[in-house]
Amino acid sequence: MKKTVFFLILIPLISFSQADLSPKVQELLYGSTRSEQEVEVWIQFTDQVDFELLAKEFEVQNLSNHQRRNKVYRLLHQNQAKSNDWLLDYLYINAPEARINHSYWLSNTAVISISTSALKDMVLQKELKWIELSTERMILMENVGENESDNSFQESVNGHEPGLSAINAQAMWKRGYTGQGRLALIMDTGIWEDHPALGGRWKGRRAPIESAWYGYDSPIPQDKGNSHGTHVTGTILGLEKANNDTIGNAFNAQFIVSDFVVGNLNEIKPLHIITPAFEWALNPNGDTSTYDDVPDVINNSWGHSLDTSEHICTNPIGDAIAAVQLSGT
Repeated sequence: MKKTVFFLILIPLISFSQADLSPKVQELLYGSTRSEQEVEVWIQFTDQVDFELLAKEFEVQNLSNHQRRNKVYRLLHQNQAKSNDWLLDYLYINAPEARINHSYWLSNTAVISISTSALKDMVLQKELKWIELSTERMILMENVGENESDNSFQESVNGHEPGLSAINAQAMWKRGYTGQGRLALIMDTGIWEDHPALGGRWKGRRAPIESAWYGYDSPIPQDKGNSHGTHVTGTILGLEKANNDTIGNAFNAQFIVSDFVVGNLNEIKPLHIITPAFEWALNPNGDTSTYDDVPDVINNSWGHSLDTSEHICTNPIGDAIAAVQLSGT
């Protein structure tokens, strides 16, 4: 009589993360220096809008920018509401000591303070897509100043900057493309809005300041450091009216401003902090029935130390920018 032999194979249960974790979070939770402590993390939820699919839908339906903006605006708020409900319930049951410090609808993300032991359990949840420390990426600006040794430029009557000739801007001006009726948002160090080359075209002179200035470092418009934001604004739409000397490409455009960029390393901000400025850009005047307050273009004069293709692709700010662009900006 043959005996049947059964082999019992023991397979160890290996804990794995549902969410993608930044290297610093991985080290914090599983590395040799791990320890019990409270950390602040930036989490992105799995429930995200498929921007590529939505873009194709908008193209087929031939939607106006106003219609695009309202649909994106509505979908993003719906996603955030669902994710926030889940987060509140999860933390209430599993980590009651945790705190939600910020919540952003544009990228469906949140910043929370939580213990490392509770975070280790939380990263296994399928509702989470990406987790990094809130301070991993800081906003940086290259401190570009004017070349003091170059005195070759002279103002001239009815003249223009040499760079405008290089891009053949005059050909577009002759066809009527001077920025008339257009609105630019400058995300930089701020603005000296009364600079003569800006010609009083800051929109805050004709609308409530809340719809023309999103201030981080000042409640009223002003520039800082080497006035980089004012310089950039001039490059975009500057015109010296006293002698009709053209500095910017779209010299008849208006502009609005946010001032989160700094030149002082002691004042730089975490990347997630700028998300509300992009949320504001989708609806500066707080009224979704209007569209003329939404900028046609946004200029960003900043970066961060991890500006590589890998980190840009895993960056919630990238999703925020995609949402704004899909809305017509």
